[in-house]
Amino acid sequence: MIKKLVLILLIIFSSLGCESDELNLSDLPDGTYTGYFNRAGPLIKTIQSEITISLKSGSFQGTSNVKNYPAICSGTYTVEGNQIEFTNSCFFTADFDWTYILNGSFKATISGNELILVKDYGDGVSDTYQVSLK
Repeated sequence: MIKKLVLILLIIFSSLGCESDELNLSDLPDGTYTGYFNRAGPLIKTIQSEITISLKSGSFQGTSNVKNYPAICSGTYTVEGNQIEFTNSCFFTADFDWTYILNGSFKATISGNELILVKDYGDGVSDTYQVSLK
């Protein structure tokens, strides 16, 4: 019985000591972020592209070294909790998979000067943007 009580207390105290990964705008500095993008999944041959994303006062723009993988272009973003919502304002042609457009909601994690954005599509498929502030 005492072992169970000690284990429960250890779990409670260890969870209280964890840092929150919740973002706020002061945690996400403006600037140019460079890094990598990839889409992973059980039936997907993963390739990696080099990307650049510039964030400034709620606006973004960016590029990739692989055409439309991902299609970053430009638009606006908002941060709420640990989620970043991108609204892409560019016109795109219909000759590629539009799920590669930087758009919609992403779970965000900041560690030092590194920003990791993840969009989970379910069934083990996800997009990951892993970038560092220049």
